[in-house]
Amino acid sequence: MSEEPLPAEMPGRDPSGRFLPRNPPQRSAERQHLDALIERRDQLLAHAARLSDARERVNLRELEASRAQAAAALRKAEEQAPQQLVDRLLGAVAADVLTVADATARLAEEETAYDEATAARVLLDDELEEIRLQLGVLRLRCDNALSAVLQTDPRVEMLWQRHHEARQVVADLDRCLRVVDHAGGIEPADRGCAAFREYPDRGNSEAWKLAVAKLAVDADALLPVSEEEELRGEAET
Repeated sequence: MSEEPLPAEMPGRDPSGRFLPRNPPQRSAERQHLDALIERRDQLLAHAARLSDARERVNLRELEASRAQAAAALRKAEEQAPQQLVDRLLGAVAADVLTVADATARLAEEETAYDEATAARVLLDDELEEIRLQLGVLRLRCDNALSAVLQTDPRVEMLWQRHHEARQVVADLDRCLRVVDHAGGIEPADRGCAAFREYPDRGNSEAWKLAVAKLAVDADALLPVSEEEELRGEAET
C-alpha cells in the first residue's frame, strides 16, 4: 500500500514536508539586534522609494519648456506692443491679444515654478544620497549581525559537530587504508586518490542557502534541522 503524500503545508513541517520544531527557540540577543537592523534598513528603503517617486514627479524638462514658451510669448508681446498701442488709439483692440504686462507676469510665474522645482530636486537628491550612505553602512552592520547570529546559533554548532565527526570517520578510514596499503593491498593507481576524488554534489547545502538568505530579511527565520532532530520530531508527532 503506497504512502499518501504529505500536503504542501501542515503544522510542524515546512512546505517540503520536513519537520520543524513546534515551538521555535526564543529569540537570542543576536537575533534581536539583527531584527532591529533589518527593520531600520526596511524603513530607509521605503523612504528612499518615496523620495525617488517624488523626484520622478519633478519634471524639470517640462517646466523648462513652459518657461521657454513664456519667454517667447513675452518677446512677441514686446514686438507687438507698438501696434497694440496704435490699435487701442484707433479703438480696434483685439480681445485675445497678450499684453506685455500679462506676458511678463506669466514668465515670472514659470520662472518661479522652475526655480522651486530645481531647488526641490536638489533637496531630494541630497536626501537620497544621504540615505544611500546610511544604507551602505547599515548593510555592513546587517551582514555583521547576520554573521553573529550564525556564529551563535546552536544549529550551526551542531552542523560543525557533525562535520568534525564525519572528518574523524574519514581520518579513521584513511588510517585503515594506509595499513592495507602498507601491506600491498591497494593498487598503485589508487594510492593518494581519495583526498582528491570529485564527489557529486547531492544538494545538501541548498536548504542552508535558502535559510541564510531568509534570515538576512527575517530575524526569526529558522535554520535547517539536522537529521537527528527531524527523527526526534517525527517520533514526537
